Amino acid sequence: MGVNVSQKQVAEWEKKYGADNVKKMTVHGSNGEEWNMYFMLPQVHPKRRMLYSRALTFVSNNQRLEAGELILSECLLQGDEVFSDNNHLAYISAAIDLGKHIGLLETSTTSISTKSTEATQK
Repeated sequence: MGVNVSQKQVAEWEKKYGADNVKKMTVHGSNGEEWNMYFMLPQVHPKRRMLYSRALTFVSNNQRLEAGELILSECLLQGDEVFSDNNHLAYISAAIDLGKHIGLLETSTTSISTKSTEATQK
């Protein structure tokens, strides 16, 4: 327990992915154990489209765990050994939480029809 990541390593990740896109997650066990992992947010993944396509397929099929497992496997920078054991509760807990990090941008749609404008001008 207790992955050791140097400040130098964190600085390298922040330079590569952006300071706001590198995160640390701590999973707290029931007996006071803690497991740590560092990950990049999915939106800065080098193959972002592939990652989002696969993750959103899981989400649309209500497979939240599988979506999170994909994020964990693709975005994990470094972490305690338990994050390579998909039967460990810390792994499962982290995967469920990571599924929430599939961030999309807000969109809006407006009508551009000229018919409604023409009707009011007559």
